[in-house]
Amino acid sequence: MKINFRRYLYIFSIALFLTSILILDFIFSYPYSFGGIKNFDNFNKTLSYIQYANVGTNMSFIPMALSEIFLYLIIIVCGFKMVRFVSLNTNLDGNLKRLNKQLTKVLIILAVVPFIVIAGDFSLMFFRIPNKDVLNIVQILINILYHLVPVFNPIICILTNTPYRNAIFNRSQVHPQ
Repeated sequence: MKINFRRYLYIFSIALFLTSILILDFIFSYPYSFGGIKNFDNFNKTLSYIQYANVGTNMSFIPMALSEIFLYLIIIVCGFKMVRFVSLNTNLDGNLKRLNKQLTKVLIILAVVPFIVIAGDFSLMFFRIPNKDVLNIVQILINILYHLVPVFNPIICILTNTPYRNAIFNRSQVHPQ
């Protein structure tokens, strides 16, 4: 089965449509968070500490969080369908089938990591923490995980792909011809 230009255009248009929904969701839900982000001056003057107005963000960010979780869930489901397709396809040789399954499983793992981070942030909307300082610290720690996802992705790729793992850990020798 050869993928032609029309199929790539179709895949790109779906991704563009879902991304535009996510951006519009963010734009329309952000003003309902009582002014968004405010500086918290009592903590430390040298470290910029962020206080979220959590009263209004509970209901306004639910559609955005659900749409982000839904996008990563689509990637995970497509990854499992790709693994099933590779298992059922008999035209591929053993090594190519093994590598294709491995790359698809890496795709699933790479989609699970941000899915877990977003689900953790989403769970804060439903669990009330009485002290606002504790809530802000928990939100800052979860937001740090958002920024570490691009660091985790190459590490996951290297550790789960056998050729990459062998090359990094010097298990395979390169023989010049």
